[in-house]
Amino acid sequence: MAGLDAADLAGLEERLTLRIELVRAELRNEMTDLRADVHREIAELRAEFVQLEGRFAELEGKFGQLEGQFGLLEGKFGLLEGKFGQLEGKFGQLEGQFAQLEGRFAQLEARIVGLEGQVLGQVGALRGEIAAQVRVFYFAIVTTLVGMAGLIYTAYQAGQG
Repeated sequence: MAGLDAADLAGLEERLTLRIELVRAELRNEMTDLRADVHREIAELRAEFVQLEGRFAELEGKFGQLEGQFGLLEGKFGLLEGKFGQLEGKFGQLEGQFAQLEGRFAQLEARIVGLEGQVLGQVGALRGEIAAQVRVFYFAIVTTLVGMAGLIYTAYQAGQG
């Protein structure tokens, strides 16, 4: 180490600088990949939510059709009094199915919120890990630089003495 000249130190400094840039680039790539994964997962959840909304709208349309048919049956109430009880039973069954679908819709919404929370929690944890690794890396760089400064000073002292 005492035999290091300015060119060796410059080369060492250049290699250290290149290594720092490489680590920074790797960290940026990891963050970009992580963001892409998070955005992809959110897009998938949103697509699933849109499909569920479409299904819900379809069921609402069917429910509206059933309500229209129910209105026609009310007009013929005098003639079809015996069948009216059966239709009321079917209507109650459809309302039950509609209530079940609303319950499923609420469950899926809760699941989506839970998954979003998990994704955000994982992103936060990864950010924390990356921050900790960067701190360790910077500490290693500073320690190396201090050590190099000590070696240079020792070499300088040896050259003076």
